[in-house]
Amino acid sequence: MTPEFLYKYRGADLDRQVETLANDQIWMASPESLNDPFEATVVVDRDRFETFDLLAFATVQELLGISRKTKGAYQQFLEALDKFIEQVRGWGILSLTQNPLDELCWAHYADSHRGFCIEYASEQLLALDLRSEILLEVLYQERPPVLDPAELASVREAELKSYITSALIATKSLRWAHEEEWRVVSGTPGLRAHDFRAVTGLYFGYRMAEEKRRIIMERLKGRGIKYFVVEPIPGHYTLRPEALEDPFADAPKYRHSAASIAEGVPTIDEFLRSSGYEGLINEAIEIARWEPYCERVTDAYVAASRSTPDNPVFYVTCDGPGGLPRNFYVSKQQIEQARRKTRVGVD
Repeated sequence: MTPEFLYKYRGADLDRQVETLANDQIWMASPESLNDPFEATVVVDRDRFETFDLLAFATVQELLGISRKTKGAYQQFLEALDKFIEQVRGWGILSLTQNPLDELCWAHYADSHRGFCIEYASEQLLALDLRSEILLEVLYQERPPVLDPAELASVREAELKSYITSALIATKSLRWAHEEEWRVVSGTPGLRAHDFRAVTGLYFGYRMAEEKRRIIMERLKGRGIKYFVVEPIPGHYTLRPEALEDPFADAPKYRHSAASIAEGVPTIDEFLRSSGYEGLINEAIEIARWEPYCERVTDAYVAASRSTPDNPVFYVTCDGPGGLPRNFYVSKQQIEQARRKTRVGVD
């Protein structure tokens, strides 16, 4: 099960790290740039592939597009495998952990407690630019994984690339097990955008100067982030987080503005009039246009597949960052909750 929160330690070049964080971005690193020289290491026993009857397995036949009469199927398979391994080694990786209080991680990745650790809400992180990427839990073992022909041939075609990807990208030596690592895997390295609401907390190392903490808080103001300082417990080999007050808690909300609505939206047809949804759909639009990543409302209607007679759901299509369309779904229950908040003066 994916943890609700995942964490990223940051230390080196702290000013650049803060700037990336403030710009709602993450860095997808190439495997070769990571600190483990054994990244993307697998063992392929080529002799076993040569003696194994690959043609006896439908999965491999479909993968390679070969028939039982084809000779040298194993050479074709190994060529395809080598090509895929090389491709994976050019992908991007975001290394995360499920433990924000690991002593070695604070020492190695957070500049000996002079850096910080970012808390991400996992579900929110895998949205926007990262919504089509995969999240893998790292497996730790004594030796590098061996790609066994019999085992590969038994894997379903739809899962074969995922199986090999996990072996390459999400398998490490037992010596790294304390990191409790999870990885977001992307097709290319480089900067990627994320929903700013994915950052829910920031843990400062206890050696970071108070003034530096304040500068970072000011740079991230208006986002509702929780702040902590991680301190050693006297008499123990244990770290604990102590909550910090946000001096900028009353700052205006980040990315808080209403999107424009395209002319003619919504189109009120006979169904909306007769169902009594005309008022509800306009309220749904009003809710969606305040979403931080809604820049212009272009369409709205009933989401029939998500609706029930007691709780109709409306989709509101918005132009998002980069002009990409995105649907927001607003239910009658959410509309009623928004009404109650308005009545009691909750923004």
